[in-house]
Amino acid sequence: MPYSRTQLISLTCILGLEITVLVGKPSFTLAQAFKPSGIPVPPRRVFLPPRGDFGECFPAETELTPLIPGTNFGMPVTASAHPTFFVYVPETNASYLEFALYDSGKEVYFTELEPNSQAGILRLPIPETVSLETRQLNGEPKVYEWTLTLVCDPADATKDVSVSGWVHRLPNINPDGKTAADFADLGVWYDALDAAYAEQTAPILLDSVGLEEFTQVPLLE
Repeated sequence: MPYSRTQLISLTCILGLEITVLVGKPSFTLAQAFKPSGIPVPPRRVFLPPRGDFGECFPAETELTPLIPGTNFGMPVTASAHPTFFVYVPETNASYLEFALYDSGKEVYFTELEPNSQAGILRLPIPETVSLETRQLNGEPKVYEWTLTLVCDPADATKDVSVSGWVHRLPNINPDGKTAADFADLGVWYDALDAAYAEQTAPILLDSVGLEEFTQVPLLE
């Protein structure tokens, strides 16, 4: 397991055996589980519903899956104006992929992506040209929805496969310099996962929220 701010020291004991001692502590541990955000998930989708028949796009029985915790962890949130989302994408026959961000049903970002040649975790960053706001809307946290759609047949939209997730940007949290453990302690999911992949501790974070089936799945290049 990768460790940050730690040092491995080799010692020779009386019996002449070399042992390794870990000094310091890992940047994220299983004992440090991700904390709920405390913001309820909306009771129903108000933007795009999921659609499609998985059998049309995939050669095997598997599912397109956004890497977000269950509703018991609350609204998935970010401290960043330009967050990054992660989706498990199986091997697919899709012609291309569409990634979009919506603000109250209005599309504010859209891009097309090439399909992957193998199964893996797809990283989906929001560019600096688009910034999420932190304000309230009608007394409730302002919520965006993001979607990833696999276009299986460009001539027939009913065969598209789409998944989506919510995101709310928290005010008054500076993400600079924070580790995955810092974000996990604050209940900031998207930043915690992004940092965990950078720190190579993503399997521990995923396992802590019940996404253990994706702990050994690699990031797609």
